[in-house]
Amino acid sequence: MDDQRVAVTVHGTDPLSRAGIIDHLRGQPGVELLDRPRKETATPPGSTAVAVLLAGRFDELAGAELRRLVRGGQRRVVVIADELPENDLMTVLEYGVRAVLWRHQATRKRLLRAVQRTARDGGVLPPDRIRTLLARGERSRRECLRADCARREQP
Repeated sequence: MDDQRVAVTVHGTDPLSRAGIIDHLRGQPGVELLDRPRKETATPPGSTAVAVLLAGRFDELAGAELRRLVRGGQRRVVVIADELPENDLMTVLEYGVRAVLWRHQATRKRLLRAVQRTARDGGVLPPDRIRTLLARGERSRRECLRADCARREQP
């Protein structure tokens, strides 16, 4: 795709799923798989750091891991989840997650594309989550219009 090197770490509590993601990324051009780095481990020179977080559901454990990953702003994050309800989607986006993939759709090609786009400050969302965001934006717009109209009608 381009000459940018991407240093990738894979995080999750399910060792089998973690091994599958690592296998998907191993040997991909431009991807350097790293063991989970300690705090003091720096991203290799000339690389962008991307963390892939496997979360069946966005529960308290996944939330704590996500907060740890984004702390300091040095690492961009891809989340692979079984499900992500609207409120959880908003939470992960507020934390700065750049890409969300459904686990059942995380093919080698899609995962690589998500990692590459995330490394370039892009993003990837499943179409149903894009619809969710658009609907939420439309609701917010209508609420603002109603509030604005109500203020104008007051003496």
